[in-house]
Amino acid sequence: MKRVLAIVLCLCMIFTFVACTTATTDPEPAEEPVAEGGETGGEGAPTIEAETHEPFTVNIAAGRPGDTWYVLSYALASFINSRSEWLRAEVSATAGIADDVRMVAGDPELQKKSLVCTMVPGNDVWGAEGNYLPKLIAMMAFQSDCFITLDPKMTLEDMQGKNIALPRDTAYGNGLVCRNFLKMAGVTDYNYLPDGNGGRLTALQDGAADVGVLVPDFYYPDTFTMGSGMLELSARGTLYFPLQGRTKELLPLMAEACKSDPFVDQYAMPPMVAVAPAGSFGEGQTEDVPFFTWPIYLAAGDEVPDYVIREVLRIYYEAAQNKEFEDYHACGKGITPEFCAFSPWEPGEQRDRLYHPAALAFYEEVGQEIKSFSDLQKSLIGE
Repeated sequence: MKRVLAIVLCLCMIFTFVACTTATTDPEPAEEPVAEGGETGGEGAPTIEAETHEPFTVNIAAGRPGDTWYVLSYALASFINSRSEWLRAEVSATAGIADDVRMVAGDPELQKKSLVCTMVPGNDVWGAEGNYLPKLIAMMAFQSDCFITLDPKMTLEDMQGKNIALPRDTAYGNGLVCRNFLKMAGVTDYNYLPDGNGGRLTALQDGAADVGVLVPDFYYPDTFTMGSGMLELSARGTLYFPLQGRTKELLPLMAEACKSDPFVDQYAMPPMVAVAPAGSFGEGQTEDVPFFTWPIYLAAGDEVPDYVIREVLRIYYEAAQNKEFEDYHACGKGITPEFCAFSPWEPGEQRDRLYHPAALAFYEEVGQEIKSFSDLQKSLIGE
């Protein structure tokens, strides 16, 4: 009898271990919210009719657990699992946001049922992997890069010859955009210290870097706060911003940096620059400061059925109307109906190629205007 009990206990331990180490999570259904006016979406919101289809399971490749977009994907999956009669969602962890596209691009079966969290710029967002091209269906958040220093006298021109901590150079990544900008601004002789967010923070804390790029939090459309790295660096002293007070002068250069070598032809980036009002990032920011900001969005290839994308968007959009994402992550407060349909690209060839037609049809159905970075920048600088 003891031997039988021992065998049963061992089997239970094995099953528990396997369940805890899988890379895919199946979120618990979220409690259905009660909207104002008795309708999903709140008072005055358009009614979005649900459709009926055969059961379908969609997988969301969401980056590392703990990433903003992973948390938001988990929230979306839980909404889907509680509010759709036929669609179910799972969330898969990967090595990072750039790995989401790589993972799905290499598996034709995954392409048929996967959504990916991806970004502009990013390693493979332009379809560099074979014929797989994930297209935007809904915006999620921003990841931003802002030039910061502890030296109150540091200006853009003073960065010549200094040690500058920048994002790593990756294929079509944000590090190259930052270096493009410095070159255009005449800062051509400097010691380049490439690293991730944590490494750049350490270089600034230790004094190895005179200037570095850190990440502020930007919640659409006009809320700006210090990111965690900025807060940690502020323990060493007041933060200063070499680009502050020169927004109108530098915006054209920063926009051009997104479109210059190696970002040419099909890789031409949209201009991605936000402007934080004076005081947003502490007492050292006495004037407006421009910074690069990279859109993070949910995307799907043409291989995913349009009716699946519509069901995902129906639930995503209604959750945005009810401001439900902010219960899961601070950046969720920026997910509004307007932000869902926001476009990194201006109307034209790029938007037509990179914005999913099923998403365009959905936003037209609900009467949601699609705004772009030019609209955002004009509002931020008061035009």
